[in-house]
Amino acid sequence: MTTVQQRDPRLSWQRRLQPLLRPASWLYAGVQAVRRSAYRRGLIPSTPVTVPVISVGSLLAGGAGKTPFVAHLAGMLEDKRIAVLSRGYGGRTVALHQVSADADPGEVGDEAVLLARQIPSDVWVARDRAEAARRM
Repeated sequence: MTTVQQRDPRLSWQRRLQPLLRPASWLYAGVQAVRRSAYRRGLIPSTPVTVPVISVGSLLAGGAGKTPFVAHLAGMLEDKRIAVLSRGYGGRTVALHQVSADADPGEVGDEAVLLARQIPSDVWVARDRAEAARRM
């Protein structure tokens, strides 16, 4: 019995790259471990906020389904008072800005507008999300 990965010829080039990319994954894991340790020791400052925070995201995971997941999560929490805070990727806004359903995607980012249209919660964008979370 063969797996889908073994049968799919489109994945063969990925299998050939694995030995080359494995050391890069070890390096990335090491950097992340050092970063976590620096946060724990207070060498990198963190921003305390007074409300619970759920962070959905990844530095390298564009197109991974974060926006639909946030919409789903907001729907599950619709009985709570929540706000969605985004960096506003693709938009020009830098300061804290509330996003409406008819906002200009060029100003606040297309994902923020999509969320504002789909969820009943407030959607905000700001480049400095830590400062925005403190202000909100």
